[in-house]
Amino acid sequence: WIDVAYEDLVADAPGVLERLFDGLGVTYTGRVRRFAAEMIRRPSATALSPPRREKWREENRELVERVLPLVRTTEARMGYEPG
Repeated sequence: WIDVAYEDLVADAPGVLERLFDGLGVTYTGRVRRFAAEMIRRPSATALSPPRREKWREENRELVERVLPLVRTTEARMGYEPG
């Protein structure tokens, strides 16, 4: 079992993927490293803007505020600060 936080992936995709590959016993090639570096510079085809920390809160503030009380216990258990 390997935990990965989205925030860590956004902040350091090459480092996080290297840790995942190592943990899975898979070779982390230069090709994969280049792909990981591009993940942050190039948003997915369905994204309207590049990934960034707290993007989900900023762009959907009203919806997030309404749901946060329902997920607070899980959020705390996963190590996130209460939103």
